[in-house]
Amino acid sequence: MKTNFSLLAFICFITFVIGCGSKNQTTTNTQTTTNAGTNTTSTGKSNNNQPDSVVYYKSVNGCKKEDSCTYIEIVIQKLTSGDQKDAINKAVLDSMCVLNWTSEGTAPLDMNKVLDTYINNYVSFVKENDSLSDQKYVFTWFQESDARIEFQNSNIAVFSLYNFNFLGGAHPNTVTNFMNFDMKTGKVLSLNDIFKPGFESKINQILVSEFRKKNNLKPNAPLTDGGLFENSLTLNNNFAFTKEGFMFYYNNYEIAPYVMGPQVFVIPYSEISDLMINPGIIN
Repeated sequence: MKTNFSLLAFICFITFVIGCGSKNQTTTNTQTTTNAGTNTTSTGKSNNNQPDSVVYYKSVNGCKKEDSCTYIEIVIQKLTSGDQKDAINKAVLDSMCVLNWTSEGTAPLDMNKVLDTYINNYVSFVKENDSLSDQKYVFTWFQESDARIEFQNSNIAVFSLYNFNFLGGAHPNTVTNFMNFDMKTGKVLSLNDIFKPGFESKINQILVSEFRKKNNLKPNAPLTDGGLFENSLTLNNNFAFTKEGFMFYYNNYEIAPYVMGPQVFVIPYSEISDLMINPGIIN
């Protein structure tokens, strides 16, 4: 059993997202009994704290997350405008199924199954580790995840997909992925859809320059002196349009140790507009 937070798997998935099941669009409240107690599931409820969103929640023993017990909560904000809003919302829902899948194999595109699997994995873990029952912290898991709109205009909509989880260990784990949608077609944009051929070299140079500035590195100093695992820094597929510029986001452990946190680089549009196929997309 493992948590599937592979950035590569996620990026591959979003290129062919398909349905996650319409049955999750209505409010349901069910209870099932297991050896670990009663599991309370609530799906499809509106979230008053995040407008135009839906909450999926499941816990063990009917607990609330404030009770410091095992639970999984997923909040998904919905796009409410544009001809492709339904297709985009569906793609985000499917991607959240993948991001929150915590078992082996391909994630089912059904949020109820995702929640059920998380709780069932926990119940199995408790059964397999009865000898650790005196160590209460071992038996408390949690997973919180949300998808929210970070940037939107008439051309593009950008969603952040965030996951914060603890399955035991020294510290919780976090991951944030981004999806950039073409508002006119509903397509998930790749770097090749945004930039002209040959863009990689210049952007890589900008990223290295920004890292050196952030870490006060001299021009000839190796990037490892600033904390990177390797003496190189290249663009990845986790990017987003923002108001301030074009962002590349590197999750924990991707290029640097956990203690350094996520590495984020925002390149002003003025520095890369000549590389863009349609610079007006950000207006």
